[in-house]
Amino acid sequence: MFTRSILALAVVLGISSSALAADATPAWNEIMAQKKLTACVVPSYQPYSAKDAGGNWSGFAVEMAKDVAKSLRVDLEFVETSFKTVVLDIQSGKCQVFFGLRRTVVYLGFRRARPAGIRAEGRSLGRSQ
Repeated sequence: MFTRSILALAVVLGISSSALAADATPAWNEIMAQKKLTACVVPSYQPYSAKDAGGNWSGFAVEMAKDVAKSLRVDLEFVETSFKTVVLDIQSGKCQVFFGLRRTVVYLGFRRARPAGIRAEGRSLGRSQ
C-alpha cells in the first residue's frame, strides 16, 4: 500500500501540469481539493486502454489510474485524448495524468541490433536451456 501511495505521488507530481506552468495551481492541491483525479486515456490502444460500445474503459493503463485514485482516496474521471494532443491536454489542465508506456532506447537498441547470443525471437540469453 505504501509503495502504491509513493507511486501515485510520483506519477501525479512528475507528470502534472504544475511542472509545466509556473503560475498554475499545483495538480496535487487541485486533486486533493476536488477529490478527483482526471486521467487522459487514448481509446483503441490495446492492451493499455480501450473503450467499449457502452463507454466503459479497460486496459492496464486504466487499471493503473484506478489504483492511483484508490490509493489517493479520490474519484476518477477519464478524458479521451490522442497521442498528438496528450501533452497539450495536460498543459491546459484538461487532465492531470497520463499513464503511458514507451519503448526505451535500450529496448529499441535490442530490437535493432541483437547482442551476441540472442536469437531473433529474443528468447535466448546466450545460455543453453
